[in-house]
Amino acid sequence: LAAILLDRYPGAADELVPRLASGEAHAGVATEEGTLTARRDEAGGLVIDGDAGLVLGADEDAVLLLPVAYDDTLRWFVVGPGTPGVEVEPSTPLDASQALARVRLNAAVVPPAALIVGLDDAVVRDMAVTLAAAEASGVAAWCLRTASEYAAVREQFGQKIGAFQAVKHLCAHALCRAEQAGALAWDAARAADDSADQHTFASAIAGAAALDAAVANAKDCIQVLGG
Repeated sequence: LAAILLDRYPGAADELVPRLASGEAHAGVATEEGTLTARRDEAGGLVIDGDAGLVLGADEDAVLLLPVAYDDTLRWFVVGPGTPGVEVEPSTPLDASQALARVRLNAAVVPPAALIVGLDDAVVRDMAVTLAAAEASGVAAWCLRTASEYAAVREQFGQKIGAFQAVKHLCAHALCRAEQAGALAWDAARAADDSADQHTFASAIAGAAALDAAVANAKDCIQVLGG
């Protein structure tokens, strides 16, 4: 998410984007507004204080992309790993594939270049929802594939369970949900290059449909597997 956002704003941490894209570096992005505020110090730097809340992808080595109240406006800043005054407290997420931590800043000083000019919270929100929809559509597709492949080889009462109408219906409904989720996620991704209103609309629809599709397909997959 951070690499995509920073890449859309030339001049914003240009040297960081290739490292994020290659996996050499990783980043945490705050998706909710915390209590961070910034002020200028006598040396011209920006001093950030407050609580960013729970930040997805954050750990001690992560680059942080954080919303900060500055000049009476919510602005976005890049905070590098190891910045003095940054406290990262690990938390246990439901999704074990993602890092999660509470981030607090106490007089953390960043250079003026850390401010990402032009990035606002609506853009971050819409892109985060778009990526969540894409991930959820992949989950929905995996559950469909796993269930249908199992139904083709598992035998019960002398025949493959895929021959039973109830199992066919589960797999058919899962297919419909997976196809719809994938199409909506693609539409939201394409809309990122359209107007802001169009991306907001497309990402909201994709997020609403794809996340539900992932949950529903996971439930049906478990049922087909005998759970």
